[in-house]
Amino acid sequence: MNNKTRFKKKLLSQVVAASLLAGAGTASQAGDFALANNSVAWLDTNGNTLQTVTVGANGVASSATLATNPGFVVPDIGFQLNVVDAAPGDYFVRIGLHVESQTNENHVLNMTMGVARVIVADVGGTNVIQSVNMVTSGQANYDNIEIRARRGNLSLATEDFEAKANMLSFDGATKNIRLNVGTIFNALSNNNALFDEIMNGAFGSGAHYDYGVLIQPVAGPTTVRVGHENGGTFSLFPRVMASCPQISDLQSANVFNLSSSALANKIPSAHAAIGTLTVGSPGTAATAQTAIVENCHLPAVSITSATSFTNDTGTEPYTVAVTATATDADDYHGIASTEWLVGGNVVATGTSANLSLNNGDTTVTFRATDEKGGVSTTSATITVSEPAPAPNQAPEGLAIGAPSSPILDTDGKAGETLGGFSATATDPDGDDLTYEWFVNGNSAGSGASPSLTLPVDGANTVFFIASDGKGGEATSDAVTVEVRENQAPVVTLTVNGGSSTTVDYDQDVTFTWNAVDPEGRMSGPGTFLTFATDGDFGIGPGPIVVDSTSGSSTVSFSPVTVSESGGTVTANIQFTDDFNKAGTATAVVIVRARDSSGEEPPANNNPTIEIVGPTSYEDTDALAGEAVTLTANVTDADGDDIVLRQWTALGETSSGAVLSRRFPDGDTPVTFRAVDSRGGESETVVTVNVATFVPAPSNTEVLDTITQQNNDNENLQQQTGNLDELIQTGGTVSQEVATTTTTAATKAEETTRDLQKAVTSGTVTTSTALKAIQSTSTTTTLASNVSKASTEENKATITTTVSNTVKNAASTFTALATRTTQGGTKLSDEDSNTVKTASTNLLKSAGDVSQNTTSKAQIAELARSANEIIQATKNLGVGADETVVNAVRDASASIATAAAREAIRETLSEGEELPSDEEIRQVLEQNEDLLEDVFNQTLEIPPTVVDDRPAVDPNNVQVGGTSVLDRLRALFRGTGGQSTLMVSDGRTGTVTAVTAEESEIVVDAETGAVTIILPGETYAGAIVAVRSVPAVVPNGIRIRRDGRGIIVTDGIAVELAPVALNLGGFTTAVEDAGFGFTLRNNATISLDLGGGERFSGAFAYDNLTDQDVSNCGAISFTDPTGPANSAGYAYGVNCANGVTQKVQPFVDNADFFQSMEALGIAARANRDNGFITLPGIGRFKASFFVTPLSEAEQVFHAINKDEFGIAYQTMDLNGDGIVDYKVISANGAQILYGAAD
Repeated sequence: MNNKTRFKKKLLSQVVAASLLAGAGTASQAGDFALANNSVAWLDTNGNTLQTVTVGANGVASSATLATNPGFVVPDIGFQLNVVDAAPGDYFVRIGLHVESQTNENHVLNMTMGVARVIVADVGGTNVIQSVNMVTSGQANYDNIEIRARRGNLSLATEDFEAKANMLSFDGATKNIRLNVGTIFNALSNNNALFDEIMNGAFGSGAHYDYGVLIQPVAGPTTVRVGHENGGTFSLFPRVMASCPQISDLQSANVFNLSSSALANKIPSAHAAIGTLTVGSPGTAATAQTAIVENCHLPAVSITSATSFTNDTGTEPYTVAVTATATDADDYHGIASTEWLVGGNVVATGTSANLSLNNGDTTVTFRATDEKGGVSTTSATITVSEPAPAPNQAPEGLAIGAPSSPILDTDGKAGETLGGFSATATDPDGDDLTYEWFVNGNSAGSGASPSLTLPVDGANTVFFIASDGKGGEATSDAVTVEVRENQAPVVTLTVNGGSSTTVDYDQDVTFTWNAVDPEGRMSGPGTFLTFATDGDFGIGPGPIVVDSTSGSSTVSFSPVTVSESGGTVTANIQFTDDFNKAGTATAVVIVRARDSSGEEPPANNNPTIEIVGPTSYEDTDALAGEAVTLTANVTDADGDDIVLRQWTALGETSSGAVLSRRFPDGDTPVTFRAVDSRGGESETVVTVNVATFVPAPSNTEVLDTITQQNNDNENLQQQTGNLDELIQTGGTVSQEVATTTTTAATKAEETTRDLQKAVTSGTVTTSTALKAIQSTSTTTTLASNVSKASTEENKATITTTVSNTVKNAASTFTALATRTTQGGTKLSDEDSNTVKTASTNLLKSAGDVSQNTTSKAQIAELARSANEIIQATKNLGVGADETVVNAVRDASASIATAAAREAIRETLSEGEELPSDEEIRQVLEQNEDLLEDVFNQTLEIPPTVVDDRPAVDPNNVQVGGTSVLDRLRALFRGTGGQSTLMVSDGRTGTVTAVTAEESEIVVDAETGAVTIILPGETYAGAIVAVRSVPAVVPNGIRIRRDGRGIIVTDGIAVELAPVALNLGGFTTAVEDAGFGFTLRNNATISLDLGGGERFSGAFAYDNLTDQDVSNCGAISFTDPTGPANSAGYAYGVNCANGVTQKVQPFVDNADFFQSMEALGIAARANRDNGFITLPGIGRFKASFFVTPLSEAEQVFHAINKDEFGIAYQTMDLNGDGIVDYKVISANGAQILYGAAD
């Protein structure tokens, strides 16, 4: 063969040397070498560059194309090898080569090219390559060149050639290494005619070849790696088949198809690279190499038989037939043996076998070994089962027995414990049954005949679940057992046949009475008919003994008992039952004045009656009928006193301005009669309508609803597969999808509405209720997403429906939390996870639809619902995880930003564009009232750990993996100018920047309260909430309208307010005094004083610097002094160590500030002096005490209450000439004393 043309097509070995040095970036280590500049040059015999190949970091070289012509000589290869981390010493490496045609797999060349010695020396403190030489015969580590070549049927199985020194040269100045490949190939071809014939026929011009190169450390330092270095990053060549078994022929041999153990054993685990070479100009492109694919070429094994068998013999072991396949991809390797193993022991041979296995699961392994020792195994679990039993059938024929209702509760405590309950059921399979009883949805007992505690005076829903222990369950019908508080006797008293009469002063009247005890437990009357007269009317008749429950008595009003000026006499009678419950009745006698003048008395105007309160009701509880409250507002044009206010309904009469009782379903006429002091009377009739009672859905019905809702969700998901794309491109869903969405969302709204009733009535278990909320929350999430790609009309419909569903779900969550707390039960882990999923979905839905509406009211409603969900989740004892916190953050940002957007929109002129987020932030910076509105729409971040401590522990609230405590510490320990947390009037402040040694926040482990210590300032407080705020809210410290401090920093707002230095000790002190203590969510305090009276106050921002805040000791109190409307009128809270704090009065009603805002009044509270400022009206200071409503206050409230249930009555209660206000709500009245400016 001509030396110039011989092997010019097989320059692969040189290209390979470049490829040796490619790999993934890694840290260099001792023994590392690198190819310089990540490239290799092909050279002719004169050293001229023919082509440069770039090596990639994955070990793949760029494709090479070499022209072919008669004058083309065998190219050599040159590259520069550098030391990366190799220590001084001698390194020995063997180079291997694999070449294969892309079009004919029978054209293959494999070879080792001998061993090279690389000497590394320390030159001037730098390790460099000093020399590179081929190891020749007689030297240590010498190895011959060995080849394997194949073309069709021609193959050279093994051949050794002596390596020569002139096969490699090294330039010590440039560090360039030159492999004299032409010399190597020419020597091989000249020495072996078969090799020459194979090479000439196998590799021709116009063909494509794949090549691979291996480099194997032979001797030298133990850690030798070859790669390349680029930009300071060392990339190591991929390791060939490090995962393959260490047996001959299964390492690089199979990776590069070396097909001979003799050659493969020389390179068992090498570094490798690959590439593609094209010779000439072929008509088709080469298939580019992309990555080294490791393949151990072990036998391929698979168990093909069944893995489940039924043992119908009744005996063990059972014989099972198993089959498997075993093949070897290597042309030279056959399968030597196949075996079956159980428990590590060979139990059979061959690819088919019968195995004896016991019932149950057995791991069976099939193992195949090829002729070269390669082993592959596969395992399967084979299950031998007894014949499947018949499907389990659920219990049936459930019947529940309960004591007759109502049950009389006579012990003065809510609820009653009683027996008389029974459960019966049958099981079609004959299984033993167990019974779990539920009262109002909470697990309450077990057994077929339990005693159950019914905790509610009123309707209690009772049902049981029968279980067979095998997963079969059935739920009984629910029964309602009413526990009724002992009722007072029903007493009537008439005078002259009516509730009142007008007579002359000397005219006889007849009183008639009747008393009936509803429970029939009134042994005897033993009472009196007594009389009371108005101011100057006289002494009235003496009491009359009553000795029967029904009777009459005639009374004469003579000059002895009444004055001639006339007046009113009120007769009273009282009957008491055996349990000391009293019923009373009154009748009024109006006695005309004796007129001796003969003049006609002035005309009398009859009273005017207005009935206040709704007269139409939905039946919402588990009992037929509904509790109704009506209020009569009676006025008299003459200014006469109203001496009689009387209701008649359902055959019973009662006196007073307010009627509260239960009305049955349907229409009931109610009569109200009023009589003035001169006998003028009026009467009006109203009709109370209670809608027909619709029972709450049962547990089974709710489960069915969940299934239907899940099906709707799945259908909706299928129809909205391209929704994300539509949202991104601004597209619109089809009307069909919009209709499907609206239908599903409407069902979800109805489900949550019915679920509220089921939870309240106790017809559904907590787990079922939570699953229902989760299902509907999935619907709201889908629907809110669809709204983003809907028409404006459809968007508005979906938004309203989703908003209502979120509101209903929030109410249901709250009802569940109340029920769970009352029942003393704790959620299971599964239920807790359901709560997290459902709340996350609902919060996301609320945030999404807030972007669809311009209604401030709807946005505020979404914020209220979202916060109610968060609060209920805490009350259920479920801590927040990162997913929940992220949902809160996103929803809060959406809702609060929407609130800010709409508030600013109201201030814009028509056509004026909304400002940018940065402009909104600037507006909020300047507009305190607008910022307060935005704060009201932000959401509270729930804690990761829920406990019953009164304050929020900042350790337990995590945002972005950092606790709020750490965030606050970082904030207060920043660097910069010194500023104050609280200025002198206690109303504004900015973030303090001090060193770590100067500030600290101490958390009380018992209560969660904090002590903030700053230079010159120390405050005892409580974190009442941590809120997520949008980016438009500016950072800083502010005081909210109700006096809470709020610190905004990087998307969170921490609300703090002052509390007792020793909050635990304060709580103990007031509770030991007999008062129930509550720290409300605005850090104000409420004390239950008994009898419906409450104390309402707030701690002042007392600076406790230079005082001992570490050990308060016992707590004592100092009474307030001075006028009630003065700044100093406050209680003192005194620690034994001398620390003193002030408690100022505070408005009791939580909705007061929002009520004022609705009136256009930006009320502000100062907790330091207790004053509440109403701009344009004046300053006021609340009373400490909240009292139960009098009848007159009830009437005033019913007539004048606003949307927040608050009525304001003006008067001068303390006679100082300054207008006072009485704040009246359903749960009490509190005075706001006017104060001088």
